[in-house]
Amino acid sequence: MKKIKTEKKRSGRLRTLLLLDRIVICILVAVIACASAALVTVILSQGVTANGRDLETDPIRIYIDQGHNPAPHHNLGAQGNGLYEQDLTFSIGCMLAELLKEDGRFEVCLSRPEESTVLGTDRDSSLQARVDGAAQFEADYFISLHINSFTDDSANGIEVHTARMGDESYAFGKRLLNGMLDATGLKSRGMKQSGDLFVLKHATMPAVLLEMGFISNQNDAAFLQQHPDLFAQGIYDGIVDHFESSYILSVNILLYIIAISAISMIILIVMGKIFLRKMPKGR
Repeated sequence: MKKIKTEKKRSGRLRTLLLLDRIVICILVAVIACASAALVTVILSQGVTANGRDLETDPIRIYIDQGHNPAPHHNLGAQGNGLYEQDLTFSIGCMLAELLKEDGRFEVCLSRPEESTVLGTDRDSSLQARVDGAAQFEADYFISLHINSFTDDSANGIEVHTARMGDESYAFGKRLLNGMLDATGLKSRGMKQSGDLFVLKHATMPAVLLEMGFISNQNDAAFLQQHPDLFAQGIYDGIVDHFESSYILSVNILLYIIAISAISMIILIVMGKIFLRKMPKGR
């Protein structure tokens, strides 16, 4: 008789402990779910990126380098089909700057704010001035705008250069390439590794150099002349896509945490009920 009572007491204590454990686990899971939901709410309300940056108070700083200097100065760009590279990069850079400023999430600095702006006293000092300007601006990203040229006038299309493949600059450049391709419909020449290019080699932040078509190609040149705004729009779309993709990723991760937490809680409750039903009932 005493043995039966002892077993019943042990069974009762075990049931109580299991119930308490289940309650504690459910509370922990609920806390995780609530904390994740709170983080999602904060992200949606404040508009932060995946690294927790609040873009309302800390906008992304982008340095736009309009390649080359205006004539008749040093470090001139390519020319072809009646067009000049330095004029096109200046115009597209200004258009891009306006789009970014209107967005509100970005702060912009142009290497050539005026068409007459001349950087450096020779080619090397001109390139150094662009790198220094980005550093002084404390830019988060460096975008250098250029137009390609080649002796074979059949060469055409858009390409993007980075110092290395697979890093932050590459991911950023890939978005910009896709943005320009979608906006212009021009041919893709892909991503290129060009660690020897001065601005890519010496920039202290993620940096990309865009070759927006070939000035030596009749069709590319005509498109550049007639639709420079589409290049600016494509670059802007790529920039936004890059940061919104990071933002969406952060939200999705938190939503997955909430879903997993909820499912785990349901499984624990169901398993606990099944286990308790199979145990002998104490009096």
